Amino acid sequence: GKNKIKEINQSTFRYCMEHLKNIYLNQNQIEFIDENSINFLNKLIYLDLSQNRLKNLSEKTFENTFELSYLNLSLNKIEYIHRNLFINLLKLKKLDLSFNLLISFEASTFSNLN
Repeated sequence: GKNKIKEINQSTFRYCMEHLKNIYLNQNQIEFIDENSINFLNKLIYLDLSQNRLKNLSEKTFENTFELSYLNLSLNKIEYIHRNLFINLLKLKKLDLSFNLLISFEASTFSNLN
């Protein structure tokens, strides 16, 4: 953390996507995450995106991150969460959305989480 990363684009993790299990991108200036940047990190278990400037996440952002069990999105500027954002995160054990600007979300958004 504590860098000045502003975005995560489609090629950010291209050469290491088969091996990445933990990503710490907290305390940056991330405003944008391309929906195909994290999507294909199918061995990812831990992702910390806290303390950034995220406002929106595409419904496909975590589409293929089936192993993800810890996701920290706290201290961002997220206003809306698409109802399918977490649909494939069946192994998710901890989700932190605290200190965002959430206005509302559909009840079904969290229906598949245990």
